[in-house]
Amino acid sequence: MLEFIQSIADENRRNMINEMCTLYYNRMLTYAKTILKSTHDAEDAVQDAFLKIVENQDLIIKDVRSSSTASLVFIICRNSSLNLYNKIRHRNKVFTSLDAPDVMEGLEPYTEQDDSLTELIKNEDRKFIARVIGMLEQKYHDVLMLSAIYNMPYAKIGNIVDASESVVRNRIHRGKIKLRKLLDEEKKKEEGKVNG
Repeated sequence: MLEFIQSIADENRRNMINEMCTLYYNRMLTYAKTILKSTHDAEDAVQDAFLKIVENQDLIIKDVRSSSTASLVFIICRNSSLNLYNKIRHRNKVFTSLDAPDVMEGLEPYTEQDDSLTELIKNEDRKFIARVIGMLEQKYHDVLMLSAIYNMPYAKIGNIVDASESVVRNRIHRGKIKLRKLLDEEKKKEEGKVNG
């Protein structure tokens, strides 16, 4: 891992990755082992996760120790681990289910420039929204966090979650629908506590 970090040309980026490695490597390794059940495979997954962080130069990480950075690191680690798990599991098969288009019937059209989630977050309490996003299924949680919090384009999100751009768009669209329903339900629960 040290050689990998030393190979990063930009000194600021190299120092940031080095600090992230110091802070998160052991926790990421433990987390990856729970998915992969192998120390060797977990090390590969963690290295792949750091490689994805380095490759995505547009990731602006202001505070390496912040909770948003930690959640980004673990989203990338989990997806690297799951991707490796799937590669190992289906080593001799062509594995295309991540790129298979989901059923699109009954969905409203959406565009790359859809800012409805960003507007929703601006109008709501961020802690409340983060808590509700945390209630969503992991596949929706990850893409919504990467899209709304980190303003990543669909192609970059697809690179991190190992899915095609069309699958990412579909997950974001479905995730927003589920998020709006959950927000309404949670607001009603909170209003019931206040009034009840």
